[in-house]
Amino acid sequence: MKFIYKEKITLIHAHTTSVFLAGLMGLLFPKIKLVWHDHYGEFERIEQRPIKGLKRIIHRFSGIISVNETLRDWARNQLGHKNVIYLPNFIEIGDLNSELRHEGLTAQQQAISSHIEPEIESVEIDHPAKVHAPKINQTILQGPDGFKIICVANLRPQKDHLTLIRAFAQLYKENPDTSLHMVGAESDPNYADQLRHEVTARALNQVYFYGALEDVQGLLRQAQIGVLSSVSEGLPMALLEYVAAGLPLVTTDVGACKQVVQDLALVVPPGAPENLFLALSSIIQEYETATAKAEKLKAHVNANYSEAAVIPQLIEFYKAL
Repeated sequence: MKFIYKEKITLIHAHTTSVFLAGLMGLLFPKIKLVWHDHYGEFERIEQRPIKGLKRIIHRFSGIISVNETLRDWARNQLGHKNVIYLPNFIEIGDLNSELRHEGLTAQQQAISSHIEPEIESVEIDHPAKVHAPKINQTILQGPDGFKIICVANLRPQKDHLTLIRAFAQLYKENPDTSLHMVGAESDPNYADQLRHEVTARALNQVYFYGALEDVQGLLRQAQIGVLSSVSEGLPMALLEYVAAGLPLVTTDVGACKQVVQDLALVVPPGAPENLFLALSSIIQEYETATAKAEKLKAHVNANYSEAAVIPQLIEFYKAL
């Protein structure tokens, strides 16, 4: 309340469950415009989504933003809200400013960073696939100099790393110099233990877990293939991050993923390790073709899912409230 009053806030943009806090602020400050941003990630089971509490409060909101068309239609039909738009998640393609900000850290920030993560000198990697040398203070992907497959997803059942591990087990037999790299927080410790047990049981000594890391783009620059094995999604940022890094990728047919990648990446059914294995194997066998498609996909995402494409739409939405 103090912040809203001090900063003369005129609009609150609330994400997911923050809708309730924003609604309370709307009661206290009746002139404030309220926007709800819905990026519900399990919309394959959207009919079971609890909405009683939401219905009581959503009429106070001036507009709703949905990250895919299914959520947009759901908000219109189930919540009965008239001002709902589809606005995709977005990413900055080739964020030079971000890199400059990173390189321009103060000495104090560098000291903190080096305390958290030991300094590692840049290394040269001799590999036929497209690679980039990591920067100082950046985590280096482990494993041999073969194809490095990266999965950026928190360790929870929705992301279905088990299917990915089983697909990689088949791939590993044919390509023993490949490695699989899991980046993400252990959101579900029991599930994380199950994943490690699966890796151990299959004797996959080239599967690596890194936990939650901030410099995801730095890791992606060291990888050759991105993969998303989820059983449910809205529009995952990891998918857009793979594209921004120019990685050939495989994604499951969930949420808006297929709509984003079109025919410029491989799309497989969720929960199907054999299909996932064949897709990954295909990229390795025809890597030059896959990287050419990845560049076309990057241009497509830049035109439709970049900051430059989406922010003007958001501003016009705000203006019309």
